[in-house]
Amino acid sequence: KSSSASNINSSRTLVKTNKSSLLHHIEAAVENPLVDAVPSGSLWILVGMVMFQQLRNRDIPEKFEDLAIFLLNRIIQLATHHRSTEIHFVTDRYPEVTIKNAESGARAATGSERIHIYGKEQPVPKQWRRKYLADGRNKSSLVEFLFE
Repeated sequence: KSSSASNINSSRTLVKTNKSSLLHHIEAAVENPLVDAVPSGSLWILVGMVMFQQLRNRDIPEKFEDLAIFLLNRIIQLATHHRSTEIHFVTDRYPEVTIKNAESGARAATGSERIHIYGKEQPVPKQWRRKYLADGRNKSSLVEFLFE
């Protein structure tokens, strides 16, 4: 049995969940989970971390201001293309003590790089996915910057 307060089971290892089981449960609850065409005026929910992870180094602008504009333009293009009237941009919270951070820390042999965003002219780190997004504090800083 696991302790929900500590997220550690009786064998002193981290308790992890299978995210895909939730997806399977949702899919089973609807008649046809596949959509051929998105209806005009649909509401979209964009997961911020997916957008961040999909960025390739060649796509990433040099400054954080330009990165914010780039991401906003992507969101507007998506809304325009699908004739959406409403888009929700959502992100996770990135607390320092989590199972995910413990796993990431264990895997990050090269370490992460902590970079606080102080202004819009600040350069975007070159090692975007490997080092910058590997640190939850960087993700929190990025989300805060984008919303400001």
